[in-house]
Amino acid sequence: MYVNRLPTIEDLREYQFAPPEPSTESQRRAASVFIDALDLAADEEQLRPKMTFNPVLQHLYQSIQHRALNPEEPSLPELDENIAAYVKPDQAFFERAEKEVQIFRESFELKNVEKETRRKRVSWRDLVLKEETKETKAKEQAEVEETKEKPGNMFGPEEIKDISVVNPIKDFQKMINERHRDRVSEAIGKMKNIVKRFINESLKESTYENALECLMALRDSCVKEDEPIEFNDFLWELKKKCSRGEHKKVWNMIRKNKITLITKEESINSLIAVSEAEKVTSIAHSVVPRNQCSCRDS
Repeated sequence: MYVNRLPTIEDLREYQFAPPEPSTESQRRAASVFIDALDLAADEEQLRPKMTFNPVLQHLYQSIQHRALNPEEPSLPELDENIAAYVKPDQAFFERAEKEVQIFRESFELKNVEKETRRKRVSWRDLVLKEETKETKAKEQAEVEETKEKPGNMFGPEEIKDISVVNPIKDFQKMINERHRDRVSEAIGKMKNIVKRFINESLKESTYENALECLMALRDSCVKEDEPIEFNDFLWELKKKCSRGEHKKVWNMIRKNKITLITKEESINSLIAVSEAEKVTSIAHSVVPRNQCSCRDS
């Protein structure tokens, strides 16, 4: 019984090739001459499909016949020379076209393509573990220095020193709600850096949702603390950076969730009207209109 092996998904191979380059006039001329020189029907027909048999099947039939007629002989015969000639190039045919073949070979230079070195994969879990380790070391250091004066301890829990990527919103709320000293501006600045970090260090867009949640938390706090300028300027900065390029999906998520500028109806320190706020997620350009950004110059 003869079994023909069919290809499967495991047989799929991906090969890297250099991007195709436009051919030159001399290359096209060399290819045309090359094809004419190897014309199978130029003088006499070189390929006759009706008289060309499958060498594999012919060898199979030849072997079956040999085994039937010679059952005691262990070896199988070699493929018949007439059939083997089908898979061997016609030397005389190629010798006549040797010049054209050489010109074609020299016209198309083959270059080795260096295989790209893949970057080491880093999972989000690895980043979280790294941050947790960093926080653990910071807490241990804090315990060593607990004998030092800590004004925050007289008024409640120990103050948050930084916003981590593990629980950024929780840390942000704790920092912004501290009342023994004003840390609103510090918390807003640190939260902006966390949003940027989630965007810039995202692996296959895995932390875009985290960036969006942090951005919404930042907006809510800027409304409550009457800091619309901080958020509005930051949103324009994100639009300029993310409305095109590799992080375009971030801006599409912001538009989908209707995260707009803080309007004067939400905060008395804002100069933005509702109609103007909605334009930020619809207009194509990224230039910040002077009368829509902030009131620092007024």
